[in-house]
Amino acid sequence: MPIVVILLCVFGVLLFVQMGALVELFQQIKQIRIHLDMVDRPIPLDLGDAKGKFPSELGLPVHLDAASDAVVLFLSNRCGSCHTIASYFEGGALPKRLWIVVVPVTGDGQDFVDSYRLYGDRISIDHGQETVGRLGMDVSPAALLIESGRIEGGQTVPTMRQLYELIPASETKYRLTPRLSARPKPAEVSPNGERRL
Repeated sequence: MPIVVILLCVFGVLLFVQMGALVELFQQIKQIRIHLDMVDRPIPLDLGDAKGKFPSELGLPVHLDAASDAVVLFLSNRCGSCHTIASYFEGGALPKRLWIVVVPVTGDGQDFVDSYRLYGDRISIDHGQETVGRLGMDVSPAALLIESGRIEGGQTVPTMRQLYELIPASETKYRLTPRLSARPKPAEVSPNGERRL
């Protein structure tokens, strides 16, 4: 019996030491992320004169003028974070208050829409970057906040977690997860069958 008690005490001490080491490890990771500026904090956008205007005045869909509360997400076809965020919506329905505007940096943006199967009346392409030009936006991914049919603010959306904070929980009955295609895209396979990076 005394051996069992001694072993339990030793086990308890080891467990306590391991938990302390784990806490210290997470603190170090947090400090490294802060030092390298890798924390996914959104940055408010300076919208200038666009704040308080109707969305349709700046080239956004006229339906947003009647929206009581909406989020307009701007995704570029050349941005890695934008591709990651778009993968969460691949082939699925958008939350009710979310609109997506694809801003093509190269091409016409249709390849981006097709590759993530982003279809519906709340998906649009900003041909010629006219809307982002009127807004003075030069960063993506970014979101505009619409309240009572007016543009009330904007911010960067560095991660999906930040987008979750903009969309009320009542809008998403389940957490969106990225959908990974099981088959490679035709452009990623060379003629001899090798995958291109």
